[in-house]
Amino acid sequence: MLNLNELVDANTVIGTPIVTASGYQVIPVSKVTMGYLSGGSDIGETKVIKADETVPFAGGSGAVVSLKPAGFILDDGNGCRYIHAGDDPVDNLIDKTSEMLKSFQKKND
Repeated sequence: MLNLNELVDANTVIGTPIVTASGYQVIPVSKVTMGYLSGGSDIGETKVIKADETVPFAGGSGAVVSLKPAGFILDDGNGCRYIHAGDDPVDNLIDKTSEMLKSFQKKND
């Protein structure tokens, strides 16, 4: 559990900027998903337990952490652009809609 703080550090989610030879800055962005689970149960038949008796008990817990690249922020000195790294249709739809609205605004200006 102590190492999870290091994993979900801001420098992991928004990575260290990389400066290219042409002056562009590329900043990696990651998606972090965490989940925890725990549970327990009494095993055996249901009966009245006396003070000096023990009950068979089963329990368990688990955690999962997923860290995957989400995209990159590209800074060319004039503005920033976000480039998705995945093939998620919703993300691609948002990108295309954003590009379409920008081109529509430029035509109407």
